[in-house]
Amino acid sequence: MDRTLGIGGSDAKRIIDGDWHSLWLEKTKRVEQVDLSDVLPVQIGIATEKLNLDWLEKKLIKEEYEHTEIKRDITLEQKDFMMSHLDGLIEDANIVVEAKHTYENNNLENVAQYYYCQMQHYMMHSGANETYLTVFFGNRNHEWASIESDPEFQEKLYKAEMAFWKFVEEDKEPTDFAPIEQPKEIKLDGMRTLDMKDNKEMNILIDSLKEVKP
Repeated sequence: MDRTLGIGGSDAKRIIDGDWHSLWLEKTKRVEQVDLSDVLPVQIGIATEKLNLDWLEKKLIKEEYEHTEIKRDITLEQKDFMMSHLDGLIEDANIVVEAKHTYENNNLENVAQYYYCQMQHYMMHSGANETYLTVFFGNRNHEWASIESDPEFQEKLYKAEMAFWKFVEEDKEPTDFAPIEQPKEIKLDGMRTLDMKDNKEMNILIDSLKEVKP
């Protein structure tokens, strides 16, 4: 897949982050795309992708999920400027599967936050309402969660991608762009993670529990 012919999932994050100029240089072939063949974390993620998807399949079967079979290595048909290469797809339920490998002390919330744009791009392109994010942490732990489609954010993302691609098509250096804020509280399995350390009511309840706890 020639990545200069459209916008992919990893490009989506760069657009949201405001990295338009360097991405434009790559898409217009003014500079070579970054060579990731010597980036160890990237290569570990590639090397463990099959095992990651196999591991998720085993968990889905064990937990008696209705949809378990993951089709691998899917390239979606290009739609306008949108390009997507999916790690996996549960076809009968139209659920995107995204496999990641990260360091041992990371957590699922951070991974979901970092790859949120990429997953929303894939759901927008495929029409899926859900992504299964499956993650290896170091070599000792595996976690996964469902991430929902976010139509409100996808609309912002699509407009930003369309605006960026116009610069590519017109071979015009991008100007007047800025980072776009993505949701700070991402739902994992339909639930948000909230920091309650400064919540007065929660702290009163905790103090009360400590007083009565034997």
